[in-house]
Amino acid sequence: GEWSFYPSQWLMDNHSSNQTYIQVPDGWDKVFQEGEQSPFGYGSYQLKILVNPDETKTFSIRVPSIRSAAEIYVNDRFIAKSGELGENRAQTVAKNVPFTASFETNGESEIELIIQVANFQDPRNGGIVRSIKFGQEDVINRETQLSVTMQLLVAVVLVLHAIYSVILYLVGNKDKRLLFFSILTVSIMFYYLLGSDDKLLSFWFPINYDWGFILVHLSMVGIGYSLLQCIEHWLPPHLQLYKHVYTFFSMVAILLAFTLPIRYLVSMQAFYMVILGAPIVITLILMIGKSIKDIR
Repeated sequence: GEWSFYPSQWLMDNHSSNQTYIQVPDGWDKVFQEGEQSPFGYGSYQLKILVNPDETKTFSIRVPSIRSAAEIYVNDRFIAKSGELGENRAQTVAKNVPFTASFETNGESEIELIIQVANFQDPRNGGIVRSIKFGQEDVINRETQLSVTMQLLVAVVLVLHAIYSVILYLVGNKDKRLLFFSILTVSIMFYYLLGSDDKLLSFWFPINYDWGFILVHLSMVGIGYSLLQCIEHWLPPHLQLYKHVYTFFSMVAILLAFTLPIRYLVSMQAFYMVILGAPIVITLILMIGKSIKDIR
């Protein structure tokens, strides 16, 4: 919906009249300077919600993603934060992970929700880029727990496949495709647990903002490269040369993931999507072609 937005201002420090309106979820690229788009900056979001004053309820706010640091206030009370806010890159500590904050209304008829946000790291759209969930605490907790449980189930299945593949390799005929299949499933698990709405891996391990991006991009390379190795026996002779070219670019992608600053690494996401997507497309084409031959 439409929120009030105060660009380049902390609303909790001063009640400024320099107010504009912005759609949430969406980036704030166009609100800072007219005619100039930039994902970098800071500002305050404001939303007022009417509630029944005769009922005292506990509400929760589920925040899936705010780029790249945020503080949440309800009726002038601080309730949660992610990262450290600042008015420039040096002052800001990025931490874009999902979190839930709860509070009671205590007979209040209006909830004033203020979210102060700063982004000086992520070159994509800044601000509140995904829908925020607001509702009674038990409902939000139930939905969150269901999502976490399903992701855990997927992660366990992937890990079991990886372990099973390694065991088959050790006791079987030493087919390297089994090892690459294990790498494939582990890479999918990392990509899934770091890129999903709940980013569970960031809660289980002390993964900071930079390493989160590094691991996601390494996972993309791992998925693409290991998948190509798994289907190597299907590749026609004229694609063998391109396989070596792909291997070279995969090594370059790994090197860039470790050496580039995060803002430049994120800007090269299209390159990593090609690394990830090319083997998937080739696999689908080969599978369809093989199925057509079998039918004939």
